[in-house]
Amino acid sequence: MGCLPAGLKGRGSHSYRLERCGKEHPRFNHLRTQLLSYRADPPAGENILGLPTYEIVRRRLSLVPEKRELFPRMTVRENLELGAYVRSHGDALDHVFDLFPILKDRQAQNAGTLSGGEQQMLAIGRCLMADPEIIVLDEPSLGLSPKLVHMVLGTVQRLNEEGLTILLVEQNVRRALEISHRAYVLESGRITKTGPAEELLHDDQIKEAYLGM
Repeated sequence: MGCLPAGLKGRGSHSYRLERCGKEHPRFNHLRTQLLSYRADPPAGENILGLPTYEIVRRRLSLVPEKRELFPRMTVRENLELGAYVRSHGDALDHVFDLFPILKDRQAQNAGTLSGGEQQMLAIGRCLMADPEIIVLDEPSLGLSPKLVHMVLGTVQRLNEEGLTILLVEQNVRRALEISHRAYVLESGRITKTGPAEELLHDDQIKEAYLGM
């Protein structure tokens, strides 16, 4: 799992993650899916810059957006099923309900009536319905209580341990570094520092800029 600390605004992380989902004009000319997959023996790769979002999802790269972007007047189940529009969801629904049992209990309830934590679970679940190989998680802990932050980021860690590649953009920098393998620091949209997450967690510059130490 890789993380982009989002503790300071204006660093360029928002543009970085939107560009990966085809939502902004690309400024990074050599992005290829293999750069995010961290495979030991990657294929030649495919340049995904400029592709429409639905084509990127078909290539098994999905985004969990910062503001969740759910359909509030549709049910939990309908929101989940929309996540699988590019492919048959098979047993993906059972997997989501296993990760988040509360969503199974709430599946007939409108998404707009869920709590903030439940909506975040739904946003992650909808993303998983597309059967991605790589997901970009945009500040999943934003606005959540400490207990829910622990639960959501714990689930993110579990998904990574199950083999899912994750790029995590997260305001809770300490926790993000604790559960990630590698971290990237952006300045004005450019990567200025990268390394093992454990190493950056103890980096004096990172401590001062992001951890208030």
